Amino acid sequence: TTREWAAVIGSRHPCLAEQAHALADGWSAGVRAAGVVPAVPIHKDFHPGHVLVGDDVYVIDLDEARRGDPTFDVAHFCSYLELLSDDSSGPAARTAFLQEYVAATGWTDPGSYRSFCAYTWLKIAKQCAVGSGPHRTVPTERRGHVVRALARGARWLDG
Repeated sequence: TTREWAAVIGSRHPCLAEQAHALADGWSAGVRAAGVVPAVPIHKDFHPGHVLVGDDVYVIDLDEARRGDPTFDVAHFCSYLELLSDDSSGPAARTAFLQEYVAATGWTDPGSYRSFCAYTWLKIAKQCAVGSGPHRTVPTERRGHVVRALARGARWLDG
């Protein structure tokens, strides 16, 4: 699927094809290197727009739910927090989420967090390229958003 996303990005922005394909190949290699993690139920599209907070917290839109590495959901949520927050509040929001998530679940990174963040930024880049997802962009601004998303994904792999 991520190679298909890279092809979509490349078809819309040919000068970004190489970066997109490198990210598509790089994230999966990092996850394989981290090793096998017992599969548990995951949301697989976990982002702030799928969480309702009131007296209780509810997670919605479970159409992609399946079993997998919980680190996928953690990285996915944190990447979207960064995307949807301004530069000053993003790191604090991510830190607060991670602290609460770890306290509630005991989660620890098995070594795949950075790779799953790279995966999510590639997904975000594809969404920006086509104008879909929770971060809708106007057509004239899409290329810049794709460039930034690919760069953020690459930073997670280079980290």
